[in-house]
Amino acid sequence: MIAITKKNKPFIAITMGDPAGIGPEVIAKALLDPVVYNKCNPFVIGNAAALKQIYTQNQKNVSIHRLNSIDDMSGQPGTVNILDNSNLDYSKIIPGKISAESGKSSVEWVLKAGEMAINSEIQAIVTAPINKEACRLAGYKDIGHMEIFHKQSKTTKVATMLMAEKLRVVHLTTHKSLRLACEYVTKENILSCIVLTHQHFQKWGFSNPIIAVAALNPHASDGGLIGDEENTQIAPAVEESHSYLLHEETEKLLDKR
Repeated sequence: MIAITKKNKPFIAITMGDPAGIGPEVIAKALLDPVVYNKCNPFVIGNAAALKQIYTQNQKNVSIHRLNSIDDMSGQPGTVNILDNSNLDYSKIIPGKISAESGKSSVEWVLKAGEMAINSEIQAIVTAPINKEACRLAGYKDIGHMEIFHKQSKTTKVATMLMAEKLRVVHLTTHKSLRLACEYVTKENILSCIVLTHQHFQKWGFSNPIIAVAALNPHASDGGLIGDEENTQIAPAVEESHSYLLHEETEKLLDKR
């Protein structure tokens, strides 16, 4: 067995997601892997009874260690650390059934993780799925993790990025209906997303990021035969981004003088 050591390992908060969903099971099984503990200091923000039930059902001898703070973290593979603020009576939760109780607790766990990240207590957040309908029943208008963190952090501009090895994809729209997503494809929105992506990739060590901008219509509209957004919105945004970013780099050089 490999003991958990805090030194030089990131603290990773794992939010449980909707307790009536797949989140508790996925988390419980993932934390059976010793490799996770080799790479980081993982802990769950959620409901201890939910995890205990999963391990009991799967006949796994795992200790649930409830934390008052992450300073209390201890153990090794076979011990799961969890922050449980007692905001949910798990005995009333029916697996697979949407409820306001599940939605409320799942968002509160996300907000707790966000608070810890903002305060630099943790280095990353891993999120299990929340149920948007349950969250809406609980009175929350934000329907996704990005929207929740956007509001909580009071950030002006955000975007979702998906990664798979060397493939990195930044979304222009997230959690919008197809009709609204198409309406969102404007020169201003595309330019803002390009600039945001460029700036952050530079912060992450890419001195001269190369960004490909996807078309909206089939065949990139075939010269306007299938829509005109490529010609009226996307291409102008890409063209303007060159001038904008060049001006930005020039300003940076002048500031260094």
